[in-house]
Amino acid sequence: MDITIEKENGVSVIAVCGRLDTLNYNDFDSSISKIIDNGDTNILLDCSKLEYISSSGLRVFVKTLKTLN
Repeated sequence: MDITIEKENGVSVIAVCGRLDTLNYNDFDSSISKIIDNGDTNILLDCSKLEYISSSGLRVFVKTLKTLN
């Protein structure tokens, strides 16, 4: 999995490429948590190049949504 983070017009764009599964979901979670901890609440997740996502990866999405709400 590759994670690219860019800031565009006040929005943090997080692009995920490859597989998001039980082996690497912690890295993905840490990346998103750092952005939120820095006060950024406008986040766009680009999953256009995401090939596979496990339930662990989906859990990070749900956790992020709950945190931002």
